[in-house]
Amino acid sequence: MNKIFACFNLKNHDSADVLSSAEAYTDNLVELNVRRILGYRFGDEKVFFDKSLQIVTAMIGYFSNFSNLCQKYNLEATADVEIIAKLYSISGEASFGEFEGLFTVFIWDISKQTGLIFQDDFGSNLPLYYAKNKEVFCVSNSLKDILVRNLCERELNFSAIQDYMIARTMVPNKQTFLKGVSKLIPNHYLMVIPAKEILQVRKIHYNKPLLSLGVVKITLVDVVKDAIVSLLASLKPQERTCTLSSGYDSNIVLFYMTDIAYKIRAITIGGQRRDEIPNAAKVAEQYGNVVHDKIYVEENKLDVFADIVWRTEGYTCESGLIMQYEISSLLHKLGLTELINGEGADHVMDRDRLKFHHWHVRNDFKLFLKYFFRKELWPQKFRESKLFKYIRKPTLRINYDIELDYILKKSGTLSNSFGVQQFYPLLNRTMRQYGEVLGKLNANKAFYKKELEKVFGESKMKYIAKAGGATDVEYLFNGYEKMVDNMLSHSLVRSVLHPKRIEQVRKDPMKYSELVVRLLNLYVFEELFVSGKYDEYFSRPAFPIGLKDLVKAELG
Repeated sequence: MNKIFACFNLKNHDSADVLSSAEAYTDNLVELNVRRILGYRFGDEKVFFDKSLQIVTAMIGYFSNFSNLCQKYNLEATADVEIIAKLYSISGEASFGEFEGLFTVFIWDISKQTGLIFQDDFGSNLPLYYAKNKEVFCVSNSLKDILVRNLCERELNFSAIQDYMIARTMVPNKQTFLKGVSKLIPNHYLMVIPAKEILQVRKIHYNKPLLSLGVVKITLVDVVKDAIVSLLASLKPQERTCTLSSGYDSNIVLFYMTDIAYKIRAITIGGQRRDEIPNAAKVAEQYGNVVHDKIYVEENKLDVFADIVWRTEGYTCESGLIMQYEISSLLHKLGLTELINGEGADHVMDRDRLKFHHWHVRNDFKLFLKYFFRKELWPQKFRESKLFKYIRKPTLRINYDIELDYILKKSGTLSNSFGVQQFYPLLNRTMRQYGEVLGKLNANKAFYKKELEKVFGESKMKYIAKAGGATDVEYLFNGYEKMVDNMLSHSLVRSVLHPKRIEQVRKDPMKYSELVVRLLNLYVFEELFVSGKYDEYFSRPAFPIGLKDLVKAELG
């Protein structure tokens, strides 16, 4: 799996020998350990110590512009960690905006006794947690590493939980479910000077090239193709694997993959009622080098939910996690360590996607009048409304795309725990800049889709255009009704949900399946990471106890 763990000594600065290896570095101020999935051509090295520059670098993930950086700065480098050191020695912290891809980077500047940790501008598909006490400051992609060091009291952060209940899929700011533990949000980096006990969170600045609408319209398809082809060229030779739906993005990735990859395994997942598999299968049949794996989520799969929370560490929650779990589990069984993912285009190509529209105000105001005059249940609806989210925006400090962050972390945390590295060819800075230039012309990716239709042709478009929609998962709660009912009486649920709302859910839990999943996520998180009962398993990637057995003792 991919993981960077660094611990800075804030008090104990006694002299110590410098110890450096392929996976670790230690001196009197910093302790660094790195684990990395090997699949990226320029990513064989984990820790790089340049003695002449007095710089230590480490990285997980991948750069999508490694070759371009070497050409731009006339650098000779064979590893990503090496080019980090060279660019940092030239431009310092201004170099952070030069790197593209999905990654977490660590730099220890020995001469300045300064540590720097940053991620890509999309926030990577792995979180970065940090916490401190009087003695040390620790940062890691895993919450378990923070808890092992006992840096904070294990106390739930109800401010973060309230924000999570509003945002629905994750805590939409730097907070976490635990008091005293924070996470790095996109477009920011950490600077640590342990000798002076300085810890700062700073913003990364990116340069935007000037692009004309005419050029963007003409070159859009070429940019899409180049992004896919160049990323695939940066991977080591092995069987290529990708996700496949009946949507545009995964299909354009597959389309260009078939030209340069000998054998491709495409994976589609479906439910019992809403299902994209039939359309995806029709598209896959049109390629001679595609093996199509079809996965149907079985009814008993909710029992792996405890393992899901163990692997995601509560960062994000939505029923789609069960589908991501199935894909990652299959790849692990097949011994595959990479997955090409078409996600991300929605979030970088449609500039107006996150804008607040006034019809939300009118609709929510009508609900308020019903509550005021008819005394209908509305307090909880208000907290879930677009209007309330808009009003709460300064409090929530939503200054980044939380929907994209959720999408990346949903698949990234799970696949990483199974030893699978995900690659996102359509998620890059150039695609985002093209989306900004296209503006309203590309609302709902209209222009983008029109251009891709010319590439696909009629034979594929008749299946791509008939997208099957999201996969249903409500049936997964069959057999868990008693457990859900008992959970709704738990003190944690009563502390975050209005009593009337609880009764609503109790009467028809299937109708509120996503809310039940969010509550279940909270309950299981508290059991696994706050109670201290399961610390002995922290070194294990998988949690060995099923959901029913986990909650049986307390909930019955």
